[in-house]
Amino acid sequence: MKEMLVDYLGFLLEAVTVLAVFIIAVGFVFAKGVSSAGGSGSDEEDACRVVIRNESESYRKAAESLRRSMLDEESGKCLDDFLEKRDKAAAERKSGETKKLKEALKALSEKESAKNEKKPLPENDAAEDKDSAAAAGDSVKEQDQAVPEKDGAEEQAARSDSADDTDELSRILDSAEKKPRLFILDFRGDVMASDVRDLRRLVSSVLAVGRNGDEVVLRLESPGGSVPHYGLAASELMRIRRSGMKFTVCVDRVAASGGYMMACTSEHIVAAPFAIVGSIGVVAEFPNFHRLLDKLLVDYEQETAGEYKRTLSMFGDNSDPAARKKFEEQLSDIHAYFKKFVKSNRPAIDIDSVATGEFWFGEEALERHLIDEIMTSDDYVISRMKTHSVWRLRAVRKKKFGGILDRFMHSRAGGSIRGMLRHLPVSRLRS
Repeated sequence: MKEMLVDYLGFLLEAVTVLAVFIIAVGFVFAKGVSSAGGSGSDEEDACRVVIRNESESYRKAAESLRRSMLDEESGKCLDDFLEKRDKAAAERKSGETKKLKEALKALSEKESAKNEKKPLPENDAAEDKDSAAAAGDSVKEQDQAVPEKDGAEEQAARSDSADDTDELSRILDSAEKKPRLFILDFRGDVMASDVRDLRRLVSSVLAVGRNGDEVVLRLESPGGSVPHYGLAASELMRIRRSGMKFTVCVDRVAASGGYMMACTSEHIVAAPFAIVGSIGVVAEFPNFHRLLDKLLVDYEQETAGEYKRTLSMFGDNSDPAARKKFEEQLSDIHAYFKKFVKSNRPAIDIDSVATGEFWFGEEALERHLIDEIMTSDDYVISRMKTHSVWRLRAVRKKKFGGILDRFMHSRAGGSIRGMLRHLPVSRLRS
């Protein structure tokens, strides 16, 4: 029975290994084929563009629709009458502005015509005849000139009518430009922090158009993951903080470990009442197949140059105490860097009491100074609409033939699979 079980496990391990190698090979060939078909090697950069959308109007429409749904029939009719009168008054005001513009153009045309009139010469008998003839010629000439001037005024008025909507839009935009702007960014983190590819583009775009008085809001959701990947994401967000613009992070569900590393780069952290924050710790986890390989009479060999090039591994014998001690020291060093980074960005935190790997919900997190305010991201954005115009930025990528595989490999499931398939033990910041 044992031999059958061993044979079965050996067959299963071999099948899994072959399947994994096959998937990796197919993915590699497929990705190469897509790259060569798409053109240059910078397709990933070229295929990404930043789209901006005004969110202020969408929030207002949603609120207006909700208010309308809560009214009875009579109140709803009153509201419709009010909106109709408001729109009519706006149209009349718009028409009056157009009329005033036409009158101003006409007055300007008449003034220019008056300036072009010639002064009469001194009176005498001989000059009168000459002046009469000249006056007649000038009259015909002035009439000839008056027509195009009139036509020009009418043409300008016509152009004014056609461009009236554009002028109104320009006035709206001008008035919006006078208000500070609130830029909304989104980050959904997986184990490998795949969204950092788009985050760096969004941050660069905000820094290119931002100015003093503007604010950046990052709606963050991440349970943490790989140390270098989330370290890069946090470094990208530090660019916003150094720019001088106000920077706020909103957490509706979870910002743990590497996610909290990103959150603490902001000067203000807002979290929902049951959002999970904290988990300031480091963990490394991986399976070890050494004993199974021994039963299958499979030798695992590796050669290294450097005393600590390899400490613990998935297939080797991890009984060496020196290697295990070194690996633990590396985890402790990473934890120390993590604590130092959090403390430098949030000095009010008692770092030794919160850097235990634990996580907390809203009220407890507020008491430990992990967050600054308890509120959902929608509540926070709506509260800022009184003083800011709201704009949402998102990165859009061109869809291509290899997009399905690319999206899967950068999804949470794909990130987990890539992490499991890594030969080296990966230190990951996560809850």
